[in-house]
Amino acid sequence: MIPPKWKIFRIANLVQLTGLLACIGLPVTRFLQHTLRDGPVFTAFSSGFLLMACTNYFNLHVLNKYFPDRLIPTTLKKINTILLIIGSTICGLLVLIIIAGSMEEFKDVNRNSYSGKIVLLIFLLIFINWSYILYMQIKMFHVIKRQHYQSLNTLVNSLGE
Repeated sequence: MIPPKWKIFRIANLVQLTGLLACIGLPVTRFLQHTLRDGPVFTAFSSGFLLMACTNYFNLHVLNKYFPDRLIPTTLKKINTILLIIGSTICGLLVLIIIAGSMEEFKDVNRNSYSGKIVLLIFLLIFINWSYILYMQIKMFHVIKRQHYQSLNTLVNSLGE
């Protein structure tokens, strides 16, 4: 039976994955209809969201296939390291976006405008969920490694008896 924290991790990845795919899908349709004006901004955000979605899919794959005690191949460990570095960078960029956006949105000029504040709230929720996912992703690989060695020890001890 999977502990509740890993079920929450799975749900967090699924929610973030579907949300990010929706965040990518809307600008892509506008881009294809030639109504999107900010091409570089679209590319930057879509690339970041796509990398985050890939990380979510990777976490779900590892959780389904290797959790709790199957040995993880070294190629997946290397991919995990790369995704953690990219994810940490994206997390830092989200903090910068939230800080810069907050400074802009909470000026007296934008006092009655709520659309920017809603976008800031969405970015804050993405940041909180993303931080949790990165933390649990690190923890997941340690738990799988520890559980694998425990299952091997149990097997060896049962053979010796």
